[in-house]
Amino acid sequence: MNLPQNFLAFVFLIMMFGSAHAEHDLCSGIRTTGGDDPLPLIATAEVSSAKSFFKNIPSTSCQGPYCQFPDKPYVIKGDHVFLVFGIGVGGKGLSYSCAEYPFNNNRKGRTSVFGWLPMSDLQPMAARKTSASDWVGNWAERTSLIKIIQKDNGLVVSGHSSWQKGNSVRFTGDFSSHASITGNTVTITDGGCKLEAVRDQSWMVVIDNQRCGGRNVSFTGFYRRKH
Repeated sequence: MNLPQNFLAFVFLIMMFGSAHAEHDLCSGIRTTGGDDPLPLIATAEVSSAKSFFKNIPSTSCQGPYCQFPDKPYVIKGDHVFLVFGIGVGGKGLSYSCAEYPFNNNRKGRTSVFGWLPMSDLQPMAARKTSASDWVGNWAERTSLIKIIQKDNGLVVSGHSSWQKGNSVRFTGDFSSHASITGNTVTITDGGCKLEAVRDQSWMVVIDNQRCGGRNVSFTGFYRRKH
């Protein structure tokens, strides 16, 4: 049986990053990592089954109430989900993948849902080639703004974010750097601040290394282009 090349690469990533952390059952979706850890790898997949439920525990033998989320979130055929590798979590062998699905509109204050999805319900997608027009613009995600302009043969990416609890001190973060496009990914480095952005459909997914601002400031999230 001949397998598509992108599928083999997909399995390799699972084996390299997933099985190495197979003792952990925690899936927190796309989340900020520690400053010295490598940025996680983000891939995309299309849901191939009619309906696929997110699980709290990545095991087919786990059937109790703790294995499922109370509201039983699911994705349907054709939905695109973002898969996370090397974030300090892993699946059981090649059975499950840590995935997150962003909502087009907030649902009861939630902007996305994440958990374990069966690999058998997912079709990995090859990273498509993107151009500057796919990136240029103003992008927003809650309290974070990222501006991307084209300059010479590359991009200039700058961002501002903030965090504040109640009436406490507001902490902020900023970055600005030249960047180049590789497939559907842009990597940004400004001193100790490192970010990786991935484009898929109308989304720009960003993850940082927690060194892009003050206390609790993070650019990690799902961004939509502002018109």
